[in-house]
This record gives sequence, structure tokens and C-alpha cells, in this order.
Amino acid sequence: MQRRWSMQLGMRARNMCRAFAASATMLLVAAAIGAGCQQPKSEVTTDLAPATADFRYRAARDAAFLDAPDVRASVVATLVKGDRLMMVEQRGAWVRARRAGDLTSGWVYADLLEEDTLSPWWSGDTEAAKEAARVIYREKSTASFDIEHVAITEGLQQMELRAKPEAEFDQERAKACLRGALSLLKSRFPAWKEHKVLLQGTRAGEQFLSAINSDEEVTFF
Repeated sequence: MQRRWSMQLGMRARNMCRAFAASATMLLVAAAIGAGCQQPKSEVTTDLAPATADFRYRAARDAAFLDAPDVRASVVATLVKGDRLMMVEQRGAWVRARRAGDLTSGWVYADLLEEDTLSPWWSGDTEAAKEAARVIYREKSTASFDIEHVAITEGLQQMELRAKPEAEFDQERAKACLRGALSLLKSRFPAWKEHKVLLQGTRAGEQFLSAINSDEEVTFF
């Protein structure tokens, strides 16, 4: 009787071991299948620091603006040497940038961009533009919005304002700044067919870009 009981216990133990081994094998197989089905990790995208989030870059030569960081991607637009650009993000050797003027966004090789050294307070693409930027920078209304740089580009018929990093803007303050700047720009260049003002600032701790056109339509990007 005791021998039969011992045999039964042994058989139960062997069966439990087999069941455990089978379960472990199934778990290992499932893990292997799951690992094989995982999507490959995409390339790391690095957001540029807020300090570089302005149009401080230029196209070093004519180049294609692509819709993806791939030489086989579709062409969004053609960059012309001298086009001013804002760098938005970087992915390896590629940079996604936004062009001043039409605000077209696309990908381009980082080596095709060069940093444009700005004067501390104002700049322009012509002597008249530089002088107008200097005068507008010194306006009391401009100073009240904590603008640290004024850039006027006659070739694009636009003005760009860059606010100090610590200056906070809500939508109403940004609109007031844009409308006041548009009025100043029109008074300096009344012969322009179109007038556009861009404002780069900080809202709730985040960088933002806004624009106003000749019809005083304001857009936030």
C-alpha cells in the first residue's frame, strides 16, 4: 500500500514538472514572437533649443525642400541661396526648417544651411531696411513689448520681431504688438503692395510664431 502511494506521488510530481516545463516553453516562444513583431525604433528626433527657434539661418545655396528626411522624398519647394530659415527640429544629418516669407516647412541637409549673424538689435537686407528697423526698434511702442530684435526684408516685404525670452505673450498682447508693428511698417514703406509682420515670442513657457498681413488678419503657428 505504501509502495503504491509512493508511486502515485512520483507520477504526480513528474506530471507537474512536465506541465511547468511546457508552460515555460510557451512563454519563451511567445516572448520571442513578440520581440520579432516589434516595430523598429525610429530615428531620434531632437527638438532644437528655444534659443535657436528664429530665422537666424540662410540657405548656403539653391536646394530642394523635401517633405521627409529622405533624398527620395517629394519636393515641397525650392530653396534659393540666401533664403532665411527657422530650424524646427533635427534628425541626424537632416533639419526640418520653416522659410521666412511664405512660412513653407520642409526638410533639408543641415550642411546646406549657414548661420546668419544678426546685429544685436536690428537688421535689414537693404540700407533703407536697416534704417527703418533701427527707427522701429527705438519706438516706445516696440520697447513696451520687450522686442529684442527687429529685422526688415524689403525683398519679402516683411518685418520680423523677436521678443526677449522672458517676455510672455497671450493672444491679445501678441495681436496688439503685431497691429502696432504693421502700422509702423506701412508708414515706413507705403509703396509696398503687401506688408507682413512676424512675431516670435513665448506663450505659457512655449515658443510661438504669429503673423499679420496687410488686411490685419492674424495667424498663430
